[in-house]
Amino acid sequence: MIFDKSIPIYVQIEEYIKSNIINGELKPSEKLPSTRKLADELKVNINTVCKAYYKLKLDGIIHVERKGLGYFVTSNNDKINKLKGENLEKVMTFFINNMMNLKISNDEIIYMVKQRIVYNNITTS
Repeated sequence: MIFDKSIPIYVQIEEYIKSNIINGELKPSEKLPSTRKLADELKVNINTVCKAYYKLKLDGIIHVERKGLGYFVTSNNDKINKLKGENLEKVMTFFINNMMNLKISNDEIIYMVKQRIVYNNITTS
């Protein structure tokens, strides 16, 4: 993982974990790596990972079943779906704002998105 120096590392770790939950790499109720293991893998301070896990726990995205067993992804599908919706909203807002800044019309945006979907369906089939 390459970190963006303009964003706090713990926030980037949070987003990384959220992305892995959204895309299914981390499944509901799956155990997360220990804070020490993830800190070693990412080459960051363990306190940075602890802060990311703490924030994710506050948001109900991860939880501790019993002290000493570690952290687990929530099994609450409503929470996961909400997370997906929030992520989609961010991506769509970013995309649409950038298209509008380029003075691309709504019709052009829709056409381009449809073309990309068709292209992706052809190349992934």
